[in-house]
Amino acid sequence: MTGPVVQRWQAASGLIWTHYEDSEDWVVYNPASGDLHLLTDSAQRLWTLACAEPPRSVRELASALAVETASLPNDELSEATHAMVVFMDRAGLVHPVS
Repeated sequence: MTGPVVQRWQAASGLIWTHYEDSEDWVVYNPASGDLHLLTDSAQRLWTLACAEPPRSVRELASALAVETASLPNDELSEATHAMVVFMDRAGLVHPVS
């Protein structure tokens, strides 16, 4: 018997990122859709972690983010990571990998 399939995520390519010195926020332009998004520094860091090989699950991304921020992985971080991955998927910034 197999367990549930764990969805893995990978960053979209071709995005153009801009960061301004007077802000912690990032602007990302997706040439494929023509959309422009404003993301927090944490969201941009999460996207960067999604660039790593091999593709990672939400749990693995939350754990890596916890290490980056010197905090312990917990349910709140996992839920926030999941919500941001869902947003980034809808925005075309990440995509699921089979």
